[in-house]
Amino acid sequence: MDSLKGKQQQLNELEKKISVLQENFESVMREKLELEDSMKLTALRLKRAGRLTKVLASEKTRWAELVEV
Repeated sequence: MDSLKGKQQQLNELEKKISVLQENFESVMREKLELEDSMKLTALRLKRAGRLTKVLASEKTRWAELVEV
C-alpha cells in the first residue's frame, strides 16, 4: 500500500508540474502571437512611411519649381 501511495504522490507532483508548464506554454504562445501582430503592423507602417517619403520627395521638387516661378 505504501508503494501505491508513494506512486500516487509522485503522479500528483508530476501533474502539478505539467500544469505549470502548460500555463507557461500558453503564456509564451500568447506573447508570440502578440509579437507577430506587432511585427506585421510595424512592417506595414514602414512600408507606408517609405511611400510617404517618396511622395514628399517629389513634392519637394514641385514646390521648388513653384518658388522659382
